[in-house]
Amino acid sequence: MKIPGFVAVVCFAFQIPASLAALVGSYDFEGPLSSQQVDLANPDGTATPYDPGRISGSAVHVSGHRGAFAMSFDGSSAYLNLGTQDMGRAAPGITLASWIKVRSFPADIASLIFLSRFSSRIEARAVLDITSNGQVEAGGRAGDAEGFQSRVSVAPLALDEWTHLVGVLNYAARTIEIFINGSPQAVTGGAINFAATTADTDSRIATIGSTGGIFEFFDGEMDEVRIFNHALTETQVAAVYAGTWVPPGDAPPQIALAKLRASYPSSRAKVKVSGRISSAAEVKAVTLRVNGKRIKVSGLRNWSGVVQIERPGIHRVRVEAITGEGGKVRARASFRVKAG
Repeated sequence: MKIPGFVAVVCFAFQIPASLAALVGSYDFEGPLSSQQVDLANPDGTATPYDPGRISGSAVHVSGHRGAFAMSFDGSSAYLNLGTQDMGRAAPGITLASWIKVRSFPADIASLIFLSRFSSRIEARAVLDITSNGQVEAGGRAGDAEGFQSRVSVAPLALDEWTHLVGVLNYAARTIEIFINGSPQAVTGGAINFAATTADTDSRIATIGSTGGIFEFFDGEMDEVRIFNHALTETQVAAVYAGTWVPPGDAPPQIALAKLRASYPSSRAKVKVSGRISSAAEVKAVTLRVNGKRIKVSGLRNWSGVVQIERPGIHRVRVEAITGEGGKVRARASFRVKAG
């Protein structure tokens, strides 16, 4: 769309993955390899309520299964430390999911995703791991005083193949299910006697690739790690495996840049930027930034702001939308505006 003195070019529109109503941890390892890996369930990277993962040991980027990158763990010291977490606090269920490629089976157990109980770094509230025989184990406890309860898959995994694993702990129903590549598995194990919900306490630590960062290190690669604070259904597990599931009524907001109107008399211009946010949930707030500077916005679903441009060239316009409860940014979109 051309206007006097300006051309608007959509550079990219980035939609934060849907919250999935109960997605509380999401790690794709697509960011730069640094000390932190962003939790996409909380993309602003702040410590409240969920921390980004912090790399410990020699975890490195490798080619991803779906995206550009996955994370490789060395089986001896590398893991991702998620810190103290309330991901599984007072939850009727917990679902742990990840793509993995196993390089070697452990001597005993290798932990993939681990949420501890409140008073221990090594006792699980929820865990997904693999055994020395290459079988998948999902287990944990609801009350912090309960004993560990688990199920183990009958079928073993293959080495050096990307495989999608899901462990579903349904505390309320007192069941544990294991899924491999979207399909439910035959399992072994004793009686399950969970309390109806987990304790109303934080996990003292949560880790990826190890049990509490102390032992049971995983040797292999992981991608698209997901943590939910409820028990997914078989249909939902299959959709997560396929990468297609968005819960009904919980699609992320869509941000559209509708108009740019400008007068450009010389080296200065006032540009009116407006657009619309489509969202099933209530729009709580909209922020607009140009070249990093926050601009006053009028309206919510139909928003607009006036930007003073003082020089020709490319200018960055960024819009963020907060919808629903909890005050989290649910969508971002960025555009380029060329002046002159």
